[in-house]
Amino acid sequence: MKKKITPSITTGLIAVGVMFISDLFSFLSLGDFAWISFVFWNFTAKEEIQKNKIQMLMKVILGLPIGLMFAICMIHVPMLFNDNFIVKYLIIFLCNGIAILFSAGIMSGIFFGICLTFSGLGVGFFPDSIKNILIILAVIVFFAIIGMTASWLTEKIQKIS
Repeated sequence: MKKKITPSITTGLIAVGVMFISDLFSFLSLGDFAWISFVFWNFTAKEEIQKNKIQMLMKVILGLPIGLMFAICMIHVPMLFNDNFIVKYLIIFLCNGIAILFSAGIMSGIFFGICLTFSGLGVGFFPDSIKNILIILAVIVFFAIIGMTASWLTEKIQKIS
């Protein structure tokens, strides 16, 4: 039982740390982003990416801005054509079809980037200017790294206990 209690307590403390960092952002009126960290915490803990984990995580991080750009295309290009549904679905088809051409890690990052952009990041920024795009990307990458770090710490603690 002791072998399960120590990792449970330390993992709980890591989660408190993640929430504290997110609360600091909320305190600055930048939004609540802990959920991004928890998504990446879960993602990086999966069995299939245990080998070469750092390399895989770097690929995911590289895929995030590509996914962000794809999401921006899916939002803005149809607007240029008066929200024509054929253009909309063609752009969605192309962006997601192109994502499959990348390696698994980058592809996962692309789909996470698309997901997180569409998830309403809580900052009230619409990806309509370079400044807003960079803010959204910085928030995604920052909290993704926090989540991946939390995952790594959790694994190390479980191995020690």
